[in-house]
Amino acid sequence: MSEPLAAKMKSRLQAAANVVTEARRAVEAGNNVDLSGLENEVNGICTALSELPNGAGADLKPVLVGLVDDLDKLTSSLTAAHEKLAADIGELSARRRANRAYGQPQE
Repeated sequence: MSEPLAAKMKSRLQAAANVVTEARRAVEAGNNVDLSGLENEVNGICTALSELPNGAGADLKPVLVGLVDDLDKLTSSLTAAHEKLAADIGELSARRRANRAYGQPQE
């Protein structure tokens, strides 16, 4: 792989990894994230990598493995946030059912 192309691909991979890391931090802080741009970028990176000659991207493997690891961590954070939200909704629903069944407390 030519040096400028290698540097460009490495830069794109690192930028995507940074976006993933920031998204994970946002999710863990309870904030919403929009990952649509990340999805498009990762698809573009995958397309570019698939068009490289065999063995040409070997030096990018550590960065790519790091990105996959970061994506796995983001997946775990999103799953945990989803489970917490589902539990919160379940508790709220149970409280509403109890209020309906027993009436609202008088103030």
